[in-house]
Order: sequence, then C-alpha cells, then structure tokens
Amino acid sequence: MEKKHVYILLEMFLVITVTIYGMIKLDWGVVELSGMFLFMGVLAALINGWNANKIVEEFFKGCSQIAYGAMIAGIAKAILVVLQDGIIIDTIINSLAIFLSNLPPSITAQGMLVVQTVINFFMPSGSGQAATVIPILAPVGDLVGVNKQITVLAFQFGDGFSNLLWPTSNIAIGCGLAGIPINKWWKFFVPLFGILYVAQMAFLLIATIIGL
Repeated sequence: MEKKHVYILLEMFLVITVTIYGMIKLDWGVVELSGMFLFMGVLAALINGWNANKIVEEFFKGCSQIAYGAMIAGIAKAILVVLQDGIIIDTIINSLAIFLSNLPPSITAQGMLVVQTVINFFMPSGSGQAATVIPILAPVGDLVGVNKQITVLAFQFGDGFSNLLWPTSNIAIGCGLAGIPINKWWKFFVPLFGILYVAQMAFLLIATIIGL
C-alpha cells in the first residue's frame, strides 16, 4: 500500500462520515447521497494522479458495466407503472385476499406468506405494501382466526428474502454493479431461497401453533 492509497482511504472515511451525518441530521436523500459519492470518486481519482480524461474514461467504463441491470430495472418499473396506473394491482390484491378467505384457518398464515411473496413482485416498496396490503390482510386474518401479529410476520417474511429474487426489486441493479448476469445469480440463489422459504413456513407454523 502506497501513501496515496492511505490518503484515499482517509478521504473515503471522511466523506462517508459527512454523508452519514447529513442523512441523520440534515435529512439528506438520494440526490445528496449521489453527489457525495460522485465527489468522493473524483477526489480519490485526483489523489491517485488521474487526469480529467482518465477520470471520464473510467467513469463511462463503470457506467457500461451497470447498463444491463439498469435496463432490467427500467423495464420492471414500466411494468409496475402500468399495473398501478391501470389500477390492476388493486384487482390482483383483492383477488388474492378472496383466495385467502377461502382457505382453512390452519394454512391461512402459509397462504399469506405466498400471497405476500407474489405481491412483492408487483409492489417492491415495503412501505407501499404495508399501506396497501396490511389493511386487507389483517381483517382476512381476523375472519379466519389468524391474529394480527402472525399476519405481520407473514408480511415481513414475504417482503424479505424475495427482494433478492424478483427482478422488480434492486437485485437487478446489484447484479449489474457486481458484473454478475442475473441468470447466474438466480442459479445460485433459487435453491437457497427454497430452503429459506421452507424455514419461514416452519416458523409461521410454530407461531400459529403457540398463538404468537
């Protein structure tokens, strides 16, 4: 490690510290966060001895590596816009709620997990899901004898690990940043997701039995 590398690490630590302070105390959002990281990258490049042409060249090289993930995310977002603006997502949620109300009480919690996992594809925003889905699932749970705490647990499970599965979540961007084809990621993650899903179903079953 050379002296310039030490300076770059110190600069990164300083910028990240300022960024954390800004997010906590100054209510910074995505715009400020992006600006700080862009500043950090440019300053690190200058410390490393790069000229302006080299910085721009490396910046565009980095952009090209995430273009695939960005396109997938954009297409997925377009699907969401159509579903939401066409009020199609409301029909989907209502149909799934009707499906749950017809299940035996012993497997309603498992059905809620399945339903929430499906909904997470169409509505990857956790806060948006909570505002839209919980007011529907909670009365359904009351109707069939599933308490609200188990309903919330099923919601959290369904909105959790599937964020690493569905392309409508940020996993597509993550794969693009890491230079990993998303089909290669799915080949690795789908078996693990299956194991985790069975574990979640077991936890829900235990919660239902003990009346959590």
